[in-house]
Amino acid sequence: MPKFWSYPEGLKVIINENAKNACPHHVGREGKIIELLHSATYDYAVSDETGDITFFKEYELNPVKGG
Repeated sequence: MPKFWSYPEGLKVIINENAKNACPHHVGREGKIIELLHSATYDYAVSDETGDITFFKEYELNPVKGG
């Protein structure tokens, strides 16, 4: 079954409160989607403002307004 993503690669995003259980130190950081993942567990690889690359589910991200 093919996987579909709502956000394109390169989109600026903010890591929201839904990520607090797995990655509490990332909540509130801005980042950029660098890869669309073909994984049952995660949807996106995101490089945040510190340079960390972390995997997130779609509901853990919000697009930056105007981004």
